[in-house]
Amino acid sequence: MRLIGFVNEGADIKNILDHIGKPSVPPKLSQARDPPLWDNGDAAQSEVFDAGPDWAIERQISLEVQFDQSVKG
Repeated sequence: MRLIGFVNEGADIKNILDHIGKPSVPPKLSQARDPPLWDNGDAAQSEVFDAGPDWAIERQISLEVQFDQSVKG
């Protein structure tokens, strides 16, 4: 297959597509879907879904702890 030319005019493109039996108009847009169930703002659902961190700040290592990172060998 090789490129033999470009068609830039809309009317010419429509005529070619109509001639070869292809649709020359874009398809209609589908209706948008509903949002996911957890995005509906329901208070009962928001208690189940917690988007917070999965770690407890009180169990984190203090910044005052020193680690020995020297390589021994």
